[in-house]
Amino acid sequence: MSKFLQDFSVKYNALLANRYNTFYKIFEYLERLDKKKYFIVETGMARQENNYGGDGLSTILFDEYLNYRDGKIISVDISPQVVSFAASKISSKAELICSDSVSYLYNLSKQETPKLDLLYLDSFDLSWDNPHPSSLHHVKELLAIMHKVTPGTLIVVDDNNRGAGKGQYIADFMENTGKVKYFDEYQIGWIW
Repeated sequence: MSKFLQDFSVKYNALLANRYNTFYKIFEYLERLDKKKYFIVETGMARQENNYGGDGLSTILFDEYLNYRDGKIISVDISPQVVSFAASKISSKAELICSDSVSYLYNLSKQETPKLDLLYLDSFDLSWDNPHPSSLHHVKELLAIMHKVTPGTLIVVDDNNRGAGKGQYIADFMENTGKVKYFDEYQIGWIW
């Protein structure tokens, strides 16, 4: 077990509640890649102090990981207040963008970037009573950045419950394209 995974387990096991196992698997996967520099793209970002059990605070976790290793995270959110909050919590390894995620990801897909190691989709708030708007938005995000998804890219969507939630349309797409789930808990993930 790497130093990061040991420290992550001690610090976050109790804080992350139903996301601990899948965040652990995300970082375990990245550690197995054993790269000099990682490239992570995230939609939605940390928005509330110490809300690990509620929102997960993935931006802070990814930034912390890149400060153990090396690389860059690009995180995009449409809310200036959210971007301002996240900016107060992270290092220079994170580039925070205030924009519509779909249009930003589409423009990013046309730029020269490193190989995408992790795509983490968590931008559009979910209503469990009507998951369609959020799920549709997240599949649009995947389509917008699809040009940068290559073999080995880990794709993760937050707020999942047995195939329902933010990633339900992505899950359907992955099943139709023969992609096997890497994990399926409160977060759902696939390795492309």
